[in-house]
Amino acid sequence: MTAATLLSSPHLIDLVLVFTVLEAAGLIWWRRSARILWRRRARPEPAVPNRAETTRALPDRRRTGAQAAADVLLLLLPGVFLMLALRAALAGAAWPWVPAALAGSLVAHIMDMRNRWKG
Repeated sequence: MTAATLLSSPHLIDLVLVFTVLEAAGLIWWRRSARILWRRRARPEPAVPNRAETTRALPDRRRTGAQAAADVLLLLLPGVFLMLALRAALAGAAWPWVPAALAGSLVAHIMDMRNRWKG
């Protein structure tokens, strides 16, 4: 098998998709373990609050649990749809599959941006 046939094979995209799934699992695991470590290092409450603590506190932007998993999946989903579009084009799939995957990538990207802007 030459390099040209390997690079034009849809099976290469399958391999990249497998590594993307492994990356998602690793990121979700890492975010959950970092959350557990952060909780263990929590500082004790001060006996007398200072002026900064008496004012309204800023909301905590760290996401935990299912929210963290959803953030990771929304982050990777547009790329997965783009890879599926490339795979469909390389495999010679029927023409509606490529635009459908590209539209799915656009929708996933818009959902990710909306999720990030909401905080």
